[in-house]
Amino acid sequence: MGNGNALTINDFGQCTHLPYPHIAEPDLIAPISAPQPELSCADALQANLQSLTINTMMAAWGMGMLHRLLMGTLDYSRVDVNLEDGVARVQKITH
Repeated sequence: MGNGNALTINDFGQCTHLPYPHIAEPDLIAPISAPQPELSCADALQANLQSLTINTMMAAWGMGMLHRLLMGTLDYSRVDVNLEDGVARVQKITH
């Protein structure tokens, strides 16, 4: 979730702008070598390409981030989740 071209911290030490996703992670807009078929979440689950619980996990992280944003305590901008290894990693907002 970005809202600017660069990280901006105000005089109170609060982050007011994060880089747009395509700026923070340029690979997001890199062309895919071979076209991938469009699969629904149900189809991806059926094909064993997606975990049964990934949508619930990401919804929980998103809700937690929204709560922290509204409370003024959000200090990370990205969450990487690996359900197979049981690991979640956040990218802290630094200036």
